[in-house]
Amino acid sequence: MSLPSRTRVGPYEVISPLGAGGMGEVYRARDTRLGREVAIKVLPSCFSSDAERLRRFEQEARAAGMLNHPNIVAIYDVGTHEGAPYVVTELLEGETLGSRLAGGALPQRKAIEYALQIARGLAAAHEKGIVHRDLKPENLFATKDGRVKILDFGLAKLADSRARTAVAPAGGEEGDTEVAPVAARTQPGVVLGTVGYMSPEQVRGKATDHRSDIFSFGAILYEMLAGRRAFQRDTAAETMTAILNEEPPELPPTALVPPALDGIVRHCLEKAPEERFHSAHDLAFALESLTKVSDSAMREAAASSTRLGNAPWLRTVVIMAAVLSLAVLGSIVLWRIRAPRHPSPVMRADVLVSRWGLTLTKGGVAISPDGQTVVFTAQHGGEPLLYVRRFDEWEPRALPGTERASTPFFSFDGEWVAFAVTGKGIRKVPVRGGPPQSICTVERSVYGGTWGSDGRIIFGQWPNAGLWTVSAEGGTPQPLVRPAETSGVEFYMSPQLLPGGAGLIFTIGRGGHTSIAALLFRNGEVRPLIDSGSDGRCLPTGHLIYQSEGHLRAVGFDPERLEVRGTSRAVIENVGDYDISLTGTLVYVPPSTSLSRLVWKDRTGKTTPLNFRLRPYCFPALSPDGRRLAVTVVEAAAVTVGEGAARSIWIGSVGGEPLTRLTFVNQDAFSVFTRDGKRVLFTSGRNGRYNIFWTPADRSGEPQRLTDSPHAQRPTSLSPGGNVLLFSTVADSSKHDIVQMEIGRPDSARPLVKTPFREMEGAFSPDGRWVAYQSDESGRFEVYVQAYPGPGTRVQVSTEGGLAPAWNPRGGELFYEAPAGVMSVRMVDGRPVGPPTKLFAFTSVGHILTRAWDVSPDGQRFLAVEPAEAGTSSSQLNIVSNWFEELKARVPAGKQ
Repeated sequence: MSLPSRTRVGPYEVISPLGAGGMGEVYRARDTRLGREVAIKVLPSCFSSDAERLRRFEQEARAAGMLNHPNIVAIYDVGTHEGAPYVVTELLEGETLGSRLAGGALPQRKAIEYALQIARGLAAAHEKGIVHRDLKPENLFATKDGRVKILDFGLAKLADSRARTAVAPAGGEEGDTEVAPVAARTQPGVVLGTVGYMSPEQVRGKATDHRSDIFSFGAILYEMLAGRRAFQRDTAAETMTAILNEEPPELPPTALVPPALDGIVRHCLEKAPEERFHSAHDLAFALESLTKVSDSAMREAAASSTRLGNAPWLRTVVIMAAVLSLAVLGSIVLWRIRAPRHPSPVMRADVLVSRWGLTLTKGGVAISPDGQTVVFTAQHGGEPLLYVRRFDEWEPRALPGTERASTPFFSFDGEWVAFAVTGKGIRKVPVRGGPPQSICTVERSVYGGTWGSDGRIIFGQWPNAGLWTVSAEGGTPQPLVRPAETSGVEFYMSPQLLPGGAGLIFTIGRGGHTSIAALLFRNGEVRPLIDSGSDGRCLPTGHLIYQSEGHLRAVGFDPERLEVRGTSRAVIENVGDYDISLTGTLVYVPPSTSLSRLVWKDRTGKTTPLNFRLRPYCFPALSPDGRRLAVTVVEAAAVTVGEGAARSIWIGSVGGEPLTRLTFVNQDAFSVFTRDGKRVLFTSGRNGRYNIFWTPADRSGEPQRLTDSPHAQRPTSLSPGGNVLLFSTVADSSKHDIVQMEIGRPDSARPLVKTPFREMEGAFSPDGRWVAYQSDESGRFEVYVQAYPGPGTRVQVSTEGGLAPAWNPRGGELFYEAPAGVMSVRMVDGRPVGPPTKLFAFTSVGHILTRAWDVSPDGQRFLAVEPAEAGTSSSQLNIVSNWFEELKARVPAGKQ
């Protein structure tokens, strides 16, 4: 069945043919949903005539789609088109290994490099219980960037079922679905590619397992080294006889193959399966060890040769000794891989970045897929930069041009790191060094990203912007999924692709509460997974890990059915930013938000601590008479204040009366006193929606609801008369809006400032004639003032960025927070008189867009939350290698 250009195959549009063979035709196509190019293999329609055969094929293809490994082609989808099954995979650029071998043997180093990649891919598949059964050079693809991909996992069983009954199983054993020779396929003088790579048990029609793939691997490695097939004969029958009864010829002397490598080839090609490598893991270990031994010995030989100068006989002795060392060490390698294999031990280490004069910042941490390289954000006196630390190097390296980087994540091959710069967009930088390159421009804040094997990047934006996708080569981001306008969702963030690329998991933020869900690409379905948590990761062990209340939790997870199974357990405590590699190496940073203190600051920045114990404080508020204070306290360690943290409102006297809890639900924050000081307004998520409540300041009554909305709301200011409330909300297609409402009349709520941009932190002036607020319409937050209730022209007050405005209660002055610190502007009739002046430097604690200070009634002091002197910033990375072993022992997997 030939498909012309622009034919629709499900959601895919055919672009052009790529090739054809016995297993069907392959086309370049475009995924109309994600805008990416893919490859589609359309199988002959005869395969769909047997329902059981088709069911087995789909089951095997979906299992192969679970494989997420850089050396296995990613399967995105399966389906049927006009009665013919098809498979959708990533689109590769390069050539098959069969085409490469048509020109003869490969250079030995290249052959070993390819062999190691193939062995690692096989190991990943075998670990999942998936056997290829048709491994051959035509099913191995060498990409232009030097990677080798194993193709056609899942298709072997379908092909095998066509030829299955041609030869009866020997010895009375039941054959499964292995390839058997068929008369129509064994014409005299024709050598079939598949036949040349069969294992002896396949030739006999016996049941096979992963060791059959190891035999086929040995035949391919032999061919890469020798430039000819291991069992080359004139007919298929003679080829199969040679596989059963003969050894392959000695590798040609011109190949200069060391004995250890020759031993690996022979060990793969043992006739009896039990005599071969026990696993592909052992095979990969032998190849990797051989590479390290060879490089080390030859470097030493070269160095010794240089030192010996003009003594040629001594140089000969040294080189001979090096060759002998290779032979001995190669024997040790083979002995080690024959020995019983035990799981590697779990090891923990702390990397103190302070020893290099660095301080970790909140930009994030990432680890490469192979678990060998960590990237993190840190400061060394100036602006934060990305630093890269390989585990085989002594010191981290700064990546120039990455100032103010955040949310780093690796490319699928580990060669690049993508990162975000607020207000600028997403960029990428080579791990080995080089200038950053722009991928796309994004004005909103980027929260987490994932880089797929197909070269697409998916990232989240905040607020109310959903998930977006863009090519890693650059371009204009396209929306992937957006929150419904009526859902009250503020953001989708922290996406991670599921194995096989069938979808992704991500975090949903709604009113300070976060949950985890999955998105299925085939139909756009969003499926809830975890009710309370963030930053989820799907692991190959059959687990889902995520953050909750400052801890790392794990639960069994079946990624095929997208089902959480069993009860979640806390597995690591006190976790801030974290990441985990495909190999099971975990890296995390302890929460940097820890203890803080309440202080008075005067207009020069002189600090006087209040007599309260150190706690995780945020969002302080003073009563109108200045005698009492209310503050939010984080009850449990949290990654950042506002993401899954348990919080409550505490109240006390500035004169030293101990702070005591005012609310007890652990979902309360953002307090504002009424004008008479008798009540405290706050945001609470106690009923599943983060709305506004108030409660008596003397605890004489229970909290009462003031608003009822699906959208998250936060009180910010009361009018001088105390009857009108300003609050921030996220609603409809806008970002944050400022809403006004008469107290006691929820139906009176109406927007005061509503634009496509983010307007927040509305604050009434003391006379009630003006409202100050912050907006990011210019590309960054600035402070503006407009007449209330209007009309009138609004005026920009800040000049170099501004957040969280607060009026001097005596009037005539406006304060706000800027990068330089807390600023003051003299105001007359709602307009600034003169430029802003800096009062003092200040570091916010809590949410970066919300004020961490309040103004005293006389306008001369500021009640502020500042970091405690000790433990305010993290100085170490915590590394746990082989963590998968510990996880599997502690938490049952979701899929065995």
